[in-house]
Amino acid sequence: MKKHNLSNIEKIHLSKNLLEKNLDQSLDLKKIAQASFLSTYHFHRMFHSLVGMTPRAYFEKLKLERSAFLLTVTNLSIADIAWELSYENPESYARSFKKMFQKTPSQFRKQNSRIQKEETITPDNKLIRKYSKNSISLKIKPKILSKKIAMYYRYVGPWEKSHKIWRKLIDSCLQIGVFHEHSELFGIWYDDPMLVGKENQRYDLGIFLTEAKFDKNLLKEKFGFQFTNLNGNYISYSYSGDFSNLEIAYLELYKWLAENTKLKIANKPSIEIYKKFPPFYSPKDSEMDILIPIQS
Repeated sequence: MKKHNLSNIEKIHLSKNLLEKNLDQSLDLKKIAQASFLSTYHFHRMFHSLVGMTPRAYFEKLKLERSAFLLTVTNLSIADIAWELSYENPESYARSFKKMFQKTPSQFRKQNSRIQKEETITPDNKLIRKYSKNSISLKIKPKILSKKIAMYYRYVGPWEKSHKIWRKLIDSCLQIGVFHEHSELFGIWYDDPMLVGKENQRYDLGIFLTEAKFDKNLLKEKFGFQFTNLNGNYISYSYSGDFSNLEIAYLELYKWLAENTKLKIANKPSIEIYKKFPPFYSPKDSEMDILIPIQS
């Protein structure tokens, strides 16, 4: 499949991916349009038609949602968050944030912080036993993720309904011949369900390729795969237990990092590398490494 043969929907998906991966950069719509093989005029018109908002509004929405997440799970200063997301200054960030959330960043953090509370509460108001600090510290180690070729599908919706996409992924990988007992499956969550709702969560689910001999364009055309390279500095946390407690484990992990280290969370999503993972194992027997990105 030649690049200029991409469908209009594929071109807009490409542009969305570029916007999502560059939240720490100033927005250059001309470059995004060119990278999506569209003129600036057609890019604006097509993006608005398919996404329901302008590219600039979509980019701003993603940045503000990301900042809201950082406000709730880190101790990063508001100024640091503003700089991380490439705002001109903290004041312009605060104005944009208030326009979207009807609260200042300080007010939002005070009301929604999930690392400054003594107890962890589930959405249905049930108190969950906290993980001990010792058990967390023993399972944390620094990790440099060497450049990995990631082949994945994008899914939007609640995790409970993602099993069909997982089956599609495995079936496709078996046909290609890249799935075996040592294959590494991964998942990347981009959104906080408490901010965007479960139905709007973006989730990339995929497999790391150990060889680069495959024709990416052919795999995109035949199976609909997307590709990216993953690398960087992370803190790795080995989690085992009931999958339903995973969100609580994340919150306890963020809290432990804030209270016990001076590490700063980097402005990109966490990665889950699965060892035992539903729908292939019982949810109660889940095992995975959670990789939290940190600044160098």
